[in-house]
Amino acid sequence: MPASDIIADVRQLLRGRPVYLAGSLVAEETYGKTNAHSDVDVFCPTPEQLVASSQLLLDNGYTLDSRFERVWARWLAYGFKKWHTNSLRIHSPSGVETNMVYKLTDGHPSTSLAQVLESFDFGLLATGYDLYTDEYRDMRSYLFPGMDPDGPLPMMPNKRFNWRNGFISQYNGLRECGRYAKYHKYGYDMSAVKDDLVTGYFEA
Repeated sequence: MPASDIIADVRQLLRGRPVYLAGSLVAEETYGKTNAHSDVDVFCPTPEQLVASSQLLLDNGYTLDSRFERVWARWLAYGFKKWHTNSLRIHSPSGVETNMVYKLTDGHPSTSLAQVLESFDFGLLATGYDLYTDEYRDMRSYLFPGMDPDGPLPMMPNKRFNWRNGFISQYNGLRECGRYAKYHKYGYDMSAVKDDLVTGYFEA
């Protein structure tokens, strides 16, 4: 399905809820790409909203991914643990994989679309939908003043500082090259990100 059609379906169901639609699906729509996403990412500001919004989708024909049935049952019985990221994978009636996410950034919940976008790694992901107001937001000119928002963008400012100074964990260092390859395959110009990553690896 085209990104715009998937986004329209999610907006229709979750409009008016304090959740945020962002990630590769929105980037695909922003940049006019095709087949440049693997799933839908909906970010929730609280564990309660994650459960409530997930239940709403399940009540409207979505189904739990079989690997997450136990996760859902455990959440309902015992609540969340203090993980950095809590996510639930469900599938739309048409089979689109959807991730419902509640995550902590620097130890605190991401409670606004701006915080969600700034928590991403790559600057090209700096657009999203605030579904509470049902508005599209573009933070590229704010985060990267003086740069062409449609041109190659580096890492997000906070991530860029950490990477270029070598302040990266082994887990993140190993994971990032795979994410870089994924977005390169999607057709994005990653040249500015490549410089950030290479510098960071040398510094580390």
